Amino acid sequence: MTKELELKRLTDFFDKGSVKNKTQASEDDPLQRKVSDFGICCPYCSSYDVISRGLRKNKRKGPVQVYYCKKCKRKFTLGVRGQLPWWATESILSLCVEGVKPSVILQKVKDEGEIRDEPINVCKQTIFNIIKRHVEIFLDFEEDLRHRHLAKEWQIDDTPQIFPKSKDLDYPMGEKCLVWITNVLADTYYWFASQVSPTREAEDSERALEKAVERAKYTPLRIRCDGYRGHIRAIKKVMPHTYVDSKTKKMDFGHINLVESLHSSMRRKAIKKRGFRSVENLQYLVDLFRIYWNFLKRFDALVGLTPAAKAGSAPVFRGWADFIDYVCVHPRSA
Repeated sequence: MTKELELKRLTDFFDKGSVKNKTQASEDDPLQRKVSDFGICCPYCSSYDVISRGLRKNKRKGPVQVYYCKKCKRKFTLGVRGQLPWWATESILSLCVEGVKPSVILQKVKDEGEIRDEPINVCKQTIFNIIKRHVEIFLDFEEDLRHRHLAKEWQIDDTPQIFPKSKDLDYPMGEKCLVWITNVLADTYYWFASQVSPTREAEDSERALEKAVERAKYTPLRIRCDGYRGHIRAIKKVMPHTYVDSKTKKMDFGHINLVESLHSSMRRKAIKKRGFRSVENLQYLVDLFRIYWNFLKRFDALVGLTPAAKAGSAPVFRGWADFIDYVCVHPRSA
């Protein structure tokens, strides 16, 4: 691996000296941005005037570093609140992204806890609560991101998902039905939005595009789609100045190959052969896989970078632990 593509630890982005004397990171390095974007800031007042204030003993997580803000006079710790140790949370998120069933996840976590001499007793609802808590934090973090490298072209498409025995949908109990997952993907591989809906209407495509524009904070020059009229109407309504490049599979089978590849990867991992109790559960799981795709999955087509690193909005992370630490120290907009 070349020197410029070596993975960096989170501590490499911090200045060794005072937080006030931050140095400028190389603008040409796609793996890092300004050091001020990575410094530890107070979650209450967003101040960088922070010092360490000892360790707090935690029975399950071990010693936890405590920080003190000189501006608002408040103490805080980094990380997402929860009672499970970090290794258990990271294992649950990784296994969920790989499409492992909740019952198998429970067993794997318990077995690893026995090996570590840290017994873990969790249930399926705990797994969903962990996914929900982290996804909400990740989505809040993503709203503050700024992409330095803008994509000229987006792609939009939807894919069906079998949905058995659901009280949320107007289908007889025991009869299978379909829900639709509408995805918006940039040519830089950054996956901007995913909308899960029990219907396939133009309004559903509009919601997906509105999410994408809100997170991207810009509109592309061109957007590709298949011949579905709902997508075309939604694009013209949400992005009236964007050129619509619509071709059916009979006209060009590989017209939207990037988003089709995304659907294939999503079905092989996160949502493969799984039944979901509600549309909400499916939406959270798809969003978790979207976060993994953007910030943790590296692509050969991007020279070993993640889509977020290619867009210049985040560095390359080693795993869920590094990414969670980064999210917790990233300054929030007021």
